[in-house]
Amino acid sequence: MGYAEVVRKTAAVLSKAGAPHVVVGALAAGCHGLPRPTRDVDVMVVANPGEMRRLTELVLAAGFEKVKSARQPALEEKLVVESGEGYRVNISQTKTEHDVEAVKRSKKISVFGVDIWVVSPENLILQKLVLGRPGDINDAVAVLIRQKRKLDVEYLNGWASNLKVSDELRELMEKVE
Repeated sequence: MGYAEVVRKTAAVLSKAGAPHVVVGALAAGCHGLPRPTRDVDVMVVANPGEMRRLTELVLAAGFEKVKSARQPALEEKLVVESGEGYRVNISQTKTEHDVEAVKRSKKISVFGVDIWVVSPENLILQKLVLGRPGDINDAVAVLIRQKRKLDVEYLNGWASNLKVSDELRELMEKVE
């Protein structure tokens, strides 16, 4: 099973589970900025512990396996599974008000022939700034460049202030002007 099939299977499982969710990470960065190599599908889901257990059952029934080499966090928080070929699916429960907002503002985008809910460009930029790793900053810059004229700057600035990344956002905005 290749990466495209992992994305399609993940989308089918999430649809069947019915829990509100959003794809984040490198896959979302590729949709809004520049595609880059990845072996992960990162998802945030709004789910209570019972819904996370049901989601786990559905994911395992779809042929994914729990990752044995990674420390598995509490099931209520995150599920890490992989395909037999080493592609990972990281399903995290939303933790913050911004996470929930990101799910609400997601957009349906067709990827590999299947519709998936993808984080908005604004929320992706904010998530990447909060993470702050060099690769995340590169993703944020790519999204800013590609989406610059379409971004809700007022929304971005408001949440950047709330998340304490206003200076970082301002620096990136100046860099791409």
